[in-house]
Amino acid sequence: MPDEPEILDLEPVHRPDPSDEDEEAGGPVKTFLEHLEDLRWTIIKCFVSVLLGVVVCLSSGNFIIRLLTWPLQQAMRMRTTSEPYVVVSFGTNILGRLPLAQFLVAGASTNK
Repeated sequence: MPDEPEILDLEPVHRPDPSDEDEEAGGPVKTFLEHLEDLRWTIIKCFVSVLLGVVVCLSSGNFIIRLLTWPLQQAMRMRTTSEPYVVVSFGTNILGRLPLAQFLVAGASTNK
């Protein structure tokens, strides 16, 4: 009986339902309405975040302005002083301006 054809035992091909399966790298398969629901929640979260940021900035606006203008006020106060001072520098970096009264060196040069 060598001429008889060989019978192969074939298992049925399992094809999963596409609604259960994740796409290769895109996450679960969603319907159009599910995508709209995700978009709606994303827009709501963004709106709440912006609203929260506005409330924080408005409630602490004076503090923020004082914080941002503090270096300018310090520079103006240092610049408009009437007493002589000594500039302390390291290379081209100015480390500070100190009143001449702190130094005991007679005849030190000043800004006047």
